[in-house]
Amino acid sequence: MLNICADNNIPTRAAKRVSEQEMRFIALRSNGKAVWKLADRAGMECEVVRERGSSVIVKRFRRRYALWVAPMFIIAAVFIASQFIWDIEVVGNERISTNKILSVLDECGFRQGIFGPEIDTRMLSDMVLSRIDDLSFMAVNIRGSKAEVIVHERVLPPPKGNLLLERSEAVYLQLSASMPLKYASKRFTGAEITQNALMIGKLRINFYFSTGNYRHSCDIIEERRRLTLFGYAFPFEWRTRRMRPWIEEVGTLDSEKAAAMLKARLSDRFDGEVIEEAYKTVVSGGTVTVIRSIKTYE
Repeated sequence: MLNICADNNIPTRAAKRVSEQEMRFIALRSNGKAVWKLADRAGMECEVVRERGSSVIVKRFRRRYALWVAPMFIIAAVFIASQFIWDIEVVGNERISTNKILSVLDECGFRQGIFGPEIDTRMLSDMVLSRIDDLSFMAVNIRGSKAEVIVHERVLPPPKGNLLLERSEAVYLQLSASMPLKYASKRFTGAEITQNALMIGKLRINFYFSTGNYRHSCDIIEERRRLTLFGYAFPFEWRTRRMRPWIEEVGTLDSEKAAAMLKARLSDRFDGEVIEEAYKTVVSGGTVTVIRSIKTYE
């Protein structure tokens, strides 16, 4: 084979006999196809044992491009995503619902997916305070892709009342409360339905086929988990909804138990001084009514 290569001006080197019918030598990679054809014409089998050179390194590097592209893509994605707001948290509210505050923020242009560096937090606070009278203070702190909205509610004035300095004539009051003897209760079927969905910004991708319209009513619990990396939130949120179907059943309450419940309720409805009191129970048309008569000072 070495002679054949020499006759065809194909240089070889480091020739070595491995066995009686096998030998190894080194040739340029550019002459590989020519060596292959010559070996085939001579009725010999030719096999590449090992390849070396810069072209081989580049070829291997191209095959493994994902090893260096993936980290760069992740770093770029983290940097870009950190410039947008994906998580908004409202703290400090008690009387005003979080949904109402978020709704007003949305009306003012502040919502998930907004570009963080362009937000004027002071102007945003003034806009929200002008629309919600029960708020006295608001501040928006932005840390990466998370926004914390801190609010203070206005302090309501104490209710005005009349100070009773002396007792006057006695007065008689009547308080009443009613309750139907028939009531509805839930009987859970024992089944549990789970639905998963992926939120990408405002796009929802459902991983279930049913529309959610079931024959029974359901108690629904929804869990939300947002994707975070190195403290930064991404616009990917996994939602899991668990539904427990139940059937409504109608029962009948004992009239004496219903009357005892109503008496306990009426006892808390008057906090003045009681001189005398009496209770009267009336059962009529499937409804029990308790009347409390009170003698007190004016």
